[in-house]
Amino acid sequence: MYATSSLPFVTVQQGLCVLGRALLSARYNEAAGGFPKKGAKMSLHSRIFVALDGSSTQDFVSRKAIEVADHNEAELIFGHVIDSVPYEASGVDFEELCAEAEQRIRTDLAEVFEMARKNPRIKSVELEVRAGRVADTLIARLIEPCNPDLVICGERGLSNFKYAFVGSVSTNLVRGVACDVLVVKTEANAAKNAPKNTPKR
Repeated sequence: MYATSSLPFVTVQQGLCVLGRALLSARYNEAAGGFPKKGAKMSLHSRIFVALDGSSTQDFVSRKAIEVADHNEAELIFGHVIDSVPYEASGVDFEELCAEAEQRIRTDLAEVFEMARKNPRIKSVELEVRAGRVADTLIARLIEPCNPDLVICGERGLSNFKYAFVGSVSTNLVRGVACDVLVVKTEANAAKNAPKNTPKR
């Protein structure tokens, strides 16, 4: 006869869930200096970079970033890249182009920036604009020097035509940066991509 054990059978999936919870707890303990007291908020991100793409959705993405920064009591750095490819043969003054783009963004997002600056839980608010090839410049000249622990971006960030060739900015960020990336879906896209409820037969 074989002796039977009274210990419960644990599946691989259950084991991975337990390990995941343990790793999350360890990460919080390291980042926040201790385990949270009952009712305390978790704060894992102190420096947040927000990638602005110049589209109509950047206002929505920026407001979402403010919510996250408020929750984490973090610094906010907004960044935008002017795609240099269309101008490379024209001899355009990129410094002047960046200054114009920065002023346009400050005007378009004036209400958002003011809201962030008036929030006492947001440590600082900055805006950086650079010119170059979007995917490379965004990471190498904006995000890496900023050294954030979270990057927030919109769902796509490129036109459908460009997406067919180089993929989305959000995909490049998820693959190319070392920190966490939060991809924000607009309400319209979230509703469009939501699973459809099929009627029961």
